[in-house]
Amino acid sequence: MAIFRLLILCFMLQAAVARTQRLRNNINPAAARPPIPGGVPSFAVNLYKNVVRQRTAHPNLVISPFSAEAALTLAHNCARDNSTTKTELSKVLGDASESVSEFNQKVSSVTAGISQAKYTLQTANGLFFDESYDLDQARRSDLAQEFVAHIESLDFHGKAEESRGKINSFVATQTKQKIQGLFKAGSISQETRLVLVNTLYFKADWEKPFDGKATKPHPFTLLSGQTKPVPLMYTEATVSYGMIPELRNAQIVELPYKNGAVSMFVVLPDERSSLREVEDSLNASLLNVALVRMKKQDVHVFLPKFKVSGGSDLVQALKAMGINNAFSSRADFSKISSKQGLQITQVFQQVVLEVDEKGSEGAAATGVQLSLLSARPDPTPVFRATRPFLFFIRHNPSNIILFFGRVTDPTV
Repeated sequence: MAIFRLLILCFMLQAAVARTQRLRNNINPAAARPPIPGGVPSFAVNLYKNVVRQRTAHPNLVISPFSAEAALTLAHNCARDNSTTKTELSKVLGDASESVSEFNQKVSSVTAGISQAKYTLQTANGLFFDESYDLDQARRSDLAQEFVAHIESLDFHGKAEESRGKINSFVATQTKQKIQGLFKAGSISQETRLVLVNTLYFKADWEKPFDGKATKPHPFTLLSGQTKPVPLMYTEATVSYGMIPELRNAQIVELPYKNGAVSMFVVLPDERSSLREVEDSLNASLLNVALVRMKKQDVHVFLPKFKVSGGSDLVQALKAMGINNAFSSRADFSKISSKQGLQITQVFQQVVLEVDEKGSEGAAATGVQLSLLSARPDPTPVFRATRPFLFFIRHNPSNIILFFGRVTDPTV
């Protein structure tokens, strides 16, 4: 039986077999799904909602839809055409018509112009295969060019722990040491045949930084209703802001980073509503309508400093979204190997993201201005995030969602 394992903010697809198998030379890394023009892709929202349903033990959560999509689109292109495996992946991911070159162009758009920008956004891919896999030089060259990947042969069968260390070292280097020890002891075994690693590193300063002198301890209301002091940042800035009546009058604000190519959006439930009620009602269409309604105006923004990190097993979330065949013995990934038995058995994601007065660092709206109906100017809105809230970080030109999460306790 074969295994694909995914971990994100460094994700990995790990193929393992119970009997000796060899990869053929027809691996085709997948294309990412085109985003909703000017908005948030439904895949990102659906993945978040299904993951949060599985995560009742830990209040805070952050995932990287971008990395998850990239891994699953690779699996999609490894599945046999017209198979149930491919059909289910297509339904969840959306249109599957993009070629490898188009996918790479989309990913490249995320990092395009970074050298002139005032932020860092880096992705890297690594393909680690067991030395028993006979990948010819021509195919290895194609993979290196099409998937922009570091390709390395390892002895998973004879030196599993040593191989694990090499992969972990690659991940740590690409994420500026933010993700270390991604593979735990014993996770690489004699049955491992293929490991694909994608890393995402992000660091950016706010377009208008919060004043560090204005950061003061302030009570934050937890999900339990209790309060605890947290460092609350403050700034007054001209930003896109709006209300979402469909989400029980939640507020939404866009906080752009320098250069404007990337923004954080924060969704704050109304004081009379709970975070769970907002999450249950949330969907991509509704969120995109809210983005269109947003208007640029002066806003008093209060946001706590926070750091969210951790890992999430995505298997149950993906099954709930409709991907089932790929996790069963009926899976058909014959485009990657003529041998039977390959199936996805684990999808795991690891992410870290830190937000402070200067900006954000993580390893992993189109707004239409509307005229006021009132002739009298409205008072400056106050966006005070002193209760649980949602957030997502978007690469605006491509609409790729780099991070999506919730903060219910900024001090955890």
